[in-house]
Amino acid sequence: MNSIASKIVIFIMSLSIAFSSSFISILIFNKNEPVDLPSRIEIVSENLKNTSSELNQIQRELEKRIEFVEKLNEEAKNAEAMINLSKEQVDAIRSTLNTELNKNNTKNFWTTFSMSFFFFILGSATTIIIPKLLNRLNSRKQKDGD
Repeated sequence: MNSIASKIVIFIMSLSIAFSSSFISILIFNKNEPVDLPSRIEIVSENLKNTSSELNQIQRELEKRIEFVEKLNEEAKNAEAMINLSKEQVDAIRSTLNTELNKNNTKNFWTTFSMSFFFFILGSATTIIIPKLLNRLNSRKQKDGD
């Protein structure tokens, strides 16, 4: 319904702007000197092009505003629905959210613990293996050098 009303308003505005700009250009040229028909047609055509681009901009702006108002109406409906919740419904939502958060916290704890333990073992193994490898390389270099 809003888009139909905006289209009607835009149509009426376009007609009024087109007629007024054409009428003004005709009055201006009639005062100065007579203008031939092709010049008048060109002037009216140019005015209509300008009017058309202006109307397209106005239409886009109106569509943006209509979309914004629709979003605000949606948010208002959601806010009103939240206001109308009873105490029991609020408590049920709160307990459900708390349960989900606790499950996620427990899961995150064990995931973090497992990763930390894995990297601890990896680091321990590295500190044991690397010195042994370095000793072997040094002993080979010493044997090759002798």
